[in-house]
Amino acid sequence: DDVLTIQDILQDKYKSENQEKLNKNGCLIQCIFQKDGMMEDAEYKVGKMHNEFIKRTKIQPGDKRLESVDTCINESKDVTEKCEKAFLFVTCLFKSQRDHMHDLGYDESTE
Repeated sequence: DDVLTIQDILQDKYKSENQEKLNKNGCLIQCIFQKDGMMEDAEYKVGKMHNEFIKRTKIQPGDKRLESVDTCINESKDVTEKCEKAFLFVTCLFKSQRDHMHDLGYDESTE
């Protein structure tokens, strides 16, 4: 019950959660990022993040959605605490991807 869902993040439900729950979720994300080589402690490995995003989303290099990775890196780059940094990055990325889908005419009820 401590793990937040993507819907929790997209609907800002995480903002009412206690700091311990947010920290646990951020540390889980950071651990996955570090295991996959996308972070080293609190430092992003930007090239690896781009490659993993392309691989996992199957988009082509140059796709505008890749810009959201850079935007989210920039929005969270000055955070020094690794778990908080990872959580902020993922929150930004999920929201930017949702916004991109909305711009294409999809909404959360579209299958």
